[in-house]
Amino acid sequence: MTRMAIRGLLARKLRSALTGFAVVIGVAFVSGTFIFTDTINASFTDLFERVAKGVDVNVTAKQAVEGDFGGRIQPLPEGMLEQVEAVPGVEAAEARFETVVSIFNDKRERIGGNGPPSIVFSSNEERFDPLTYIEGGPAEQPGKVTLDEATADREGYEVGDEILIGGRAAATSYEISGITNVGDQKSIGIQSMNMPLAEVQKIAQEPGAVSEIVTAAEGGTSPEQLKAAIGDAIGDTAVVRTGKEQAEESTSDITDSLGFLKIGLLVFAGVAVLVGGFLIFNTFAVTVAQRSREFALLRTLGASRRQVLSSVIVETLLIGFLASVAGILAGVVLAPALRSLLASFGIELPSTGTVIAARTVIVGLLVGMVATLVSGLVPARRATQVEPVEAMRDAVLPGTRRVSRKRLLVST
Repeated sequence: MTRMAIRGLLARKLRSALTGFAVVIGVAFVSGTFIFTDTINASFTDLFERVAKGVDVNVTAKQAVEGDFGGRIQPLPEGMLEQVEAVPGVEAAEARFETVVSIFNDKRERIGGNGPPSIVFSSNEERFDPLTYIEGGPAEQPGKVTLDEATADREGYEVGDEILIGGRAAATSYEISGITNVGDQKSIGIQSMNMPLAEVQKIAQEPGAVSEIVTAAEGGTSPEQLKAAIGDAIGDTAVVRTGKEQAEESTSDITDSLGFLKIGLLVFAGVAVLVGGFLIFNTFAVTVAQRSREFALLRTLGASRRQVLSSVIVETLLIGFLASVAGILAGVVLAPALRSLLASFGIELPSTGTVIAARTVIVGLLVGMVATLVSGLVPARRATQVEPVEAMRDAVLPGTRRVSRKRLLVST
């Protein structure tokens, strides 16, 4: 029966391909969604691990207002830096601050529009600096700023150019001192800049405020030991995490914020699979009706109802398997296409190599094969209801009609 199912597929290549195409579309969206989100998550994981370069312990402000969509973060007072530096086991500590800004070109046109936010970060000491300088160097003096490579390429900026940056304070002109990447990432999903801490505080009009303190442990002190020591020193006035924990927390926040995108794509994929299921059902129903004589001949030759059912189910599963494999391969192509689509709207997400998890392959195969099997099950059961006499009915009736005509002529 398996050989017969394979021969049946080969004899009806076009119809089998058209039937499988519906499955390919659905599986492509399912697998493409998983590949896309897994790749983005892996990219952000790599990104935040690089940001945590040289950081053993992070001190961040607590969330002041809880809510369904997060809350307002209360900045740490800058005086906490001295308190952290005094903790035994701290070799180095640095205060950081960041704020959302608007950036403008020389025509005072806003750069970025309704795309991702523009954020300016305070510059880092070399030991804590995660940036790679493609051109120029760090912004170490007032009036200087670095710009991420993706924004610089898109807007045509080079080292030495002027750019207008404004926050709560009025827009001020800054000279670009360097073009940066984070590791090998041209974009981190936002338009990012770096400048001295005091300049960031000035733009935000929050003098003395910091949003994070990063520390490096002395030799012989583990991150966990330093975390405990800092926690004892500052109490519950802030959140203390190891650098690894902070990277994981940041990745989790980004993953949660992009969750709506994954859900939306999977819903679309589900609709595609559902529509494909109806198409498969109708196609198999027509095919079974057209092959009724073939099934009747099998019954005449001694095939049982179960064997006929098995033949149709095997044919269904073969179509489902081949279409699922093709759908997974199509998903590999679809994933970067989704990223390019977002980039066309100004949302440039970081990307490492394409991530194809085992879960993606397993889910893709299951979705395609189960959808095909369920859709083809009712037509397959109908195939078992064909009686052996059907094999002779179409052959006898034409002959009978010819005889009756001759008799009619003779009688006349």
